[in-house]
Amino acid sequence: MVAELQEKVTTKCFFAVEISDKKNILITGGAGFIGTHTMVQLLNECFKVSIIDNLDNSIIEAVDRVKKLVGPELSKKLQFNLGDLRNMDDLDKLFSKTKMSSKLFVFLCMQMVFSSSATMYGQPEKIPCVEDFELKIELQYLHEYARISSSIGLTANPIVNFSGVLGTNVLVLGIDISFDTKIENFTKCNTGLSFTNADLIVFLALHVVMNEKGDLVNASYYYILNPSTNIVVGTEVTHSFSTNVNTVTVGTQHVLDPLTTIKAPVNNAGKASALIQYEWRPKSLFTNFGEVDTKSIDKSPKVRLALALKP
Repeated sequence: MVAELQEKVTTKCFFAVEISDKKNILITGGAGFIGTHTMVQLLNECFKVSIIDNLDNSIIEAVDRVKKLVGPELSKKLQFNLGDLRNMDDLDKLFSKTKMSSKLFVFLCMQMVFSSSATMYGQPEKIPCVEDFELKIELQYLHEYARISSSIGLTANPIVNFSGVLGTNVLVLGIDISFDTKIENFTKCNTGLSFTNADLIVFLALHVVMNEKGDLVNASYYYILNPSTNIVVGTEVTHSFSTNVNTVTVGTQHVLDPLTTIKAPVNNAGKASALIQYEWRPKSLFTNFGEVDTKSIDKSPKVRLALALKP
């Protein structure tokens, strides 16, 4: 078992399990986030479960909640042992009291962060979290007509982020900015204004990324022609300050039936595309996409197929 654990640590797994035909399983760290969820599953599968935990980073109330969750009958199969795996006396008491046929070790590897501790990273830029992510302090304020969020990294030269939204279900104003204290300059600035009523959506946005070629002003207009069939027409205008290029896109959307949607945009660069999306089962979509460059008819059109499956 030790060799198995060592192998799994080097491959960055967060638990090791050894199960035989018998029904008595030991969970170490059983009062923690992962341990309690595993405990519920094993008890529901009619295993007898013994756990050992020193409660340094957990509370006994978590075990009590598991007992309430599984009910009095299954709770009889659960045994809690207060102890430390590093203390041989605790282990001797444990194994002299109950003979274990299976062991499940829950532990934290060098490159794995559980969801219960990942909150220290704020809203991460990518998933999964790893331990070399920048730590952040994040503050949020929520109101019926406003939401403000700010964060700052816990480093020598942190990045400061601020975002806010103010408005109603008709008119909304939002801003999202980032400031890098190392270079003493803003790295991102997004602002937006939207107006919505029963059949009209108007949106104006300014998107500026200071350290990349991406300073854009975007304005869009959407009008619902027929709410019953969800026929929508829209126009979008984008201007890039770095390239001084304007892009105008017009398009439409039509719902053929409750399961089939068609979208067709075209822009002033000569690119026309069409998308057909079919929901062949709940939350599972089959999408057919095609694009042609009308200004370069010698190029082959692009055709893509996609299948999204959700349980």
